[in-house]
Amino acid sequence: MQKIKIISATFFTPLFLWIGTSAMAQSFISQSLNSQTEIAEYSGISDTKESERLSIDSDVGELTGRKELNRDNLQQIDDLTEIGEYNLVLSELEKLEDPPEGLFNSNFALKEYKLFLSIKAHYHLGHTSLVEELADQYLMKYVNGDHFHWIYYYLSSVLHSQGRELKQVYLVTEDFFSDLPKQERHNLRKYLIEDALNQKEFLSAVYFLEDENGKLIQGYEFWIDEIIENISELDDIEQILERYDKEELFYQLQLRKVQLLIRDGRHPQAEDYYNQLVLEAESDSDHFEKLVEIYEVIRLAKDTRSYKIGVILPFSHKRFKRLAGEVLDGLEMGMQKIEVEGRPIQLVLKDSSQKDASPEFKRLSPKLQLLEKQQLVKNHVKDLVENHGVIAILGPLARSTSLAAGEAAKEYRIPVISFSLTENLGKDHPFLFRFQQNKLQEAKVLANYAMDYLHAQRFVLFYSAGSKSFDIMQSFADEIKSKGGEIVGISRISPKQKDFSNAFRSFTGGLRKLSEEEAEELKRTREQPDPIVDFDAIFLPTGTRTLKVAMDFAKFFEAEKVWFLSGSSVNVRENQLLDNTRRLRFVDTYPVSSVKTYLQPFFEAHWKFYNFRAHYYTPTNYTIYGYEALEIIGKLMQNQENFNREALKNAIASLESFRVLTGEVSVDQDGELNKQLKVLKIVGTDTVEVF
Repeated sequence: MQKIKIISATFFTPLFLWIGTSAMAQSFISQSLNSQTEIAEYSGISDTKESERLSIDSDVGELTGRKELNRDNLQQIDDLTEIGEYNLVLSELEKLEDPPEGLFNSNFALKEYKLFLSIKAHYHLGHTSLVEELADQYLMKYVNGDHFHWIYYYLSSVLHSQGRELKQVYLVTEDFFSDLPKQERHNLRKYLIEDALNQKEFLSAVYFLEDENGKLIQGYEFWIDEIIENISELDDIEQILERYDKEELFYQLQLRKVQLLIRDGRHPQAEDYYNQLVLEAESDSDHFEKLVEIYEVIRLAKDTRSYKIGVILPFSHKRFKRLAGEVLDGLEMGMQKIEVEGRPIQLVLKDSSQKDASPEFKRLSPKLQLLEKQQLVKNHVKDLVENHGVIAILGPLARSTSLAAGEAAKEYRIPVISFSLTENLGKDHPFLFRFQQNKLQEAKVLANYAMDYLHAQRFVLFYSAGSKSFDIMQSFADEIKSKGGEIVGISRISPKQKDFSNAFRSFTGGLRKLSEEEAEELKRTREQPDPIVDFDAIFLPTGTRTLKVAMDFAKFFEAEKVWFLSGSSVNVRENQLLDNTRRLRFVDTYPVSSVKTYLQPFFEAHWKFYNFRAHYYTPTNYTIYGYEALEIIGKLMQNQENFNREALKNAIASLESFRVLTGEVSVDQDGELNKQLKVLKIVGTDTVEVF
């Protein structure tokens, strides 16, 4: 049969595939278009008519751009994956036609290879939903396929990136790791271990650190600490102890078992277990030395005083001692109402700035000063636990000293509640919590309120110099965009800015290029162009002084009818000096600038306690947070199950809608003690809740 001849390189090859395509890829395309498809001779097929039919099919394939699914074509496409031509890979895979069933025995392997290449290309192109869909199909059809381990890796990587549970973990064997390159091996172990920890499958997490001989793999010791740290049930410890009775891991497991016994208030059992370990270790001097640490854990637990709370604040700091005093005011007020085991709360105070005034400290570089302050805080934590037996620690205020306290807290397994302004301090410190305003959350709440209740759609954003202010602005913008809103202007301001002319000109069209007619008219009349106010709201998270200036300029530029949105910095008594606040909304957990609320008894009690001072100040948010932090500890300590430091830490980490003075507290996974935010407005000289 005469074959149909076709002019090559003009059909089914989009021009964009040639642009920017590598030389190897271009050569591949050229060869595939210029060559005729050869029909392989298969065993058992000798019929002339069948050969003619295949020849016709080949000719039609050339006309339609289709190619035969065979090992050579797949290998050529696989070569394209090695040079990163993933879009071209998908294009070429679409051209492959599955051969008729029964033509050859390798049909299964070819289809498996083709699906593998498709998943690989989609994975590298970031098509996560397609990777998951196709990988699920692969796991159902080709569980014994040559590329099964790679497909499982791609699927696990996609699920892990989305924070989702891995699939069919029971299929994983040591072969998975030996068949993958070093980096992918490491990644897969990480995915599996983190997934096991999330599912509280601690024994499985340890299994993924073993080699084929059941020995722990060197280089992965850092995972051991995290796995053991997260074990919360004695049964899990017992199972792992039975498996690793002669490993270095054994001592860490023993220590964790004692910690859990103490957490559960089982001090006699902890001592009995320790005595048993001592008897077994008489001939092992190295192990005996390690038991000293276990004994110290038991001693410190027995010496814990449930009514004692440590406080670390910068009492002597030149700038922050007033804030420290405000927190202490709240703590002292809370002490009057809280008892534990029939005894009043006792505070043990430590000064995080006690070295600041010394000549030696002042001569140090800023970096060394920071290290000195951090070490001082760690020493304070040690002293509070070992010598005073405190059950918890409140403070510090600064980010760096709070992180130092969090590091020491893990060693002593004692909860620390910081009053730092920096969000998410406890992300990598399981015993560190933060109880303060959350500016990022404030921005999100304002964004949702503006769109859902004010029906604003177009926004102008201001932010101050510094990464923190930019992060707040970004948090607001992200929330607006996620809800379909639009950001029409962004401007940076200085902390004490007094002139907003250029910013408002840019927002209202004052800086736009004018037509010749407009320019001539304005020159003749000597007037300014009319402002164009095409936005609905202004987000300006700043203090009252800067906010007042901005609102005055908004009125001048005929933008007085837009909404002004601000954060908790406006929730102060000075906000009564603001003018025209009808369209101002801000957020906080309570209206501190007004005493005509449920907080009036608290404000009155504060006056009775501290009105003797030469310079009396009403309570601030630091006073409130100090009072409520002690309120949380005091209420949790009414339950004897929380008379241990780790048990108390777990109770704090589990808080949900926990009632305190100004609202309800819940804790997130990063240790943030969050109170429900309320939208506020000013009515006369009072701040009131909108809802």
